Amino acid sequence: MKLSNLLFADQPHVISVIGTGGKTHLIRQIAKENRESSRVLISNTGTMERIPEAEVDFIDYAFREDYHLCTVQGPGVYVLAYELDPDNRLRGLPLPILEAQLSCFDLCLIECDESRQRAIKAWRPNEPALLLSTEVTLGVLNVRAVGQRIGVDTVENLDVFCDITGKSVGDLITSQDLLTMILHPHMMFQTARGRRILFLNQADDEPSRRLGELLAKSVLAAPKGPDRVILGSIRTQYWEEIQG
Repeated sequence: MKLSNLLFADQPHVISVIGTGGKTHLIRQIAKENRESSRVLISNTGTMERIPEAEVDFIDYAFREDYHLCTVQGPGVYVLAYELDPDNRLRGLPLPILEAQLSCFDLCLIECDESRQRAIKAWRPNEPALLLSTEVTLGVLNVRAVGQRIGVDTVENLDVFCDITGKSVGDLITSQDLLTMILHPHMMFQTARGRRILFLNQADDEPSRRLGELLAKSVLAAPKGPDRVILGSIRTQYWEEIQG
């Protein structure tokens, strides 16, 4: 089954992708699956990795609203950015400008969070900033963060993470820490809009799958958790929905 079919029974218009551990790869997978049938927008609100140009039909790395996107015809993947930063990453569009482009597309995949390649993230009060038009908030979390040592190279917003979990630098990240990041009212889904779906990524082998299944069941048993949980691996093309 295509990942987009598993994630969305009926295709939403605007999907805001948040979290850490494979956001851009997840966006690329969904875009590939819909490239032939839909006008797919990929953009972001912060910075994100560049999308390989072989996967894209239209690119504007310096979009300034000096033309109307609805006049560009045909299905395909469209990438919009404000500029390329010094690290060759895409710097995102201001939210009002991005919102104004959405009506020209069938499917909008917007990366709305930054983790700077770290294994796990804690969120500050103003994060993540989502589009008002968001119909699905798709949270991504890396199950392989479990067992890594807490530090500046592994945790985004390290001070917040330690305050919320009670952990210290050098301690090991546990599945309970991931559960806290998912379920705490001021963490991952604090600004969520629409349906909330969690994608537990990097379940690349049997041990990580077992860990992911246990984590997913704990999430689903919580009273105010996300609506659905998908366990998978973009790298190995494995995904399944976990039931409570």
